[in-house]
Amino acid sequence: APWHAAKLDRQTMAQLVQASAKSPITAGILNAANQALYGKDNGQLSVLWNAFYTAAAGDANSGTVNNFGIAAEVDDDSHAKINVSNNTISHTDQDGIFLQAVDFSATATPHGTMDATIRNNTVNTPDDNSAFPFGTIPGIHVESRKDDIVCLDIHANDSAHVGSAPVGVDFRTRQRDTSTFNLERLTGDAADDTNIENFLSSENNPPVAGQTANSTHATSYTAVADGTCQNPTLP
Repeated sequence: APWHAAKLDRQTMAQLVQASAKSPITAGILNAANQALYGKDNGQLSVLWNAFYTAAAGDANSGTVNNFGIAAEVDDDSHAKINVSNNTISHTDQDGIFLQAVDFSATATPHGTMDATIRNNTVNTPDDNSAFPFGTIPGIHVESRKDDIVCLDIHANDSAHVGSAPVGVDFRTRQRDTSTFNLERLTGDAADDTNIENFLSSENNPPVAGQTANSTHATSYTAVADGTCQNPTLP
């Protein structure tokens, strides 16, 4: 109804989160996602505007208005547990799934952490049909930066990409700076990018023909046991 739309247009995402979120971490993750997707804070977006563009993602050629499908950035000394599972992601103009942890603060401690589970998702080929197409886009992309700590459980995903390596691949990981990037079930040389790429392909089993991976490191990845990465606790 028009009166309901007007009400939603007057309410900001910040007001909605304040009224309904059970944890400040939820508000932080949503704010980071909106910054990554739209370049705006929760207080600058109306609920109606956000709902419109979220709904548009399911329409052919709509993409996510030139942006990612599912995205989150954990900043500074924040701590987040993120589970992205059982999704079908289509018509994006950038990465289908993009997660990163980065500490921009000047202090050495404490470190921010991101425990991420990415399982059983289907990421279809990005549209890349905006006014300024990228040409090379990964399907699933995870990064650790500065001195933050990432723990990743990635398994049984079917992903697609645009363009060619190193960016245009189905699975892309980057361990940057002095960050820590933990990978559940990793075996072999944690400082061998080819080994990491083979690991990503094998974990997303059975591999779809032609699926590709690209991994880079500044220091090394870290192998951790199955079940190390924490999942969110449901209320």
